[in-house]
Amino acid sequence: MKIEEIKYFCDVCKKETNYEGCFSVNYPVIFTTNQTDGVASKPYIEQKQIDICRDCADKILKITASGCQCYNEYKVRNKNTKWQKLKEWVKLQIDGLNEQLTDYDFDSYCKDILIDNFNVMLQQMQELEVEDE
Repeated sequence: MKIEEIKYFCDVCKKETNYEGCFSVNYPVIFTTNQTDGVASKPYIEQKQIDICRDCADKILKITASGCQCYNEYKVRNKNTKWQKLKEWVKLQIDGLNEQLTDYDFDSYCKDILIDNFNVMLQQMQELEVEDE
């Protein structure tokens, strides 16, 4: 029997992610080397298909759009939103929770529930943040 496992990694931060947590985007990148042999060159921009995790997407995707039938309005997302500090705090709590709970003989089911609750909170904050923009 053969079992194949597919793993997804963010092209930017290299962290492993699941399929649902990954975005595949056509994104303009600035190259500082040529693509033939990697020799330094004058910087140039080229569109590349990259896979990014949600954390990196939050950092690099900064333009939102709304509209219909080619009449669109584009806005730059506010980098310092009122939710940013709260989101960072929740992420720290998740990381701290992971560290603390691995130090103790804690029921993994309870640990998963706590972490899922924090992740739901993060998702809801992101939805509220989008509504504010």
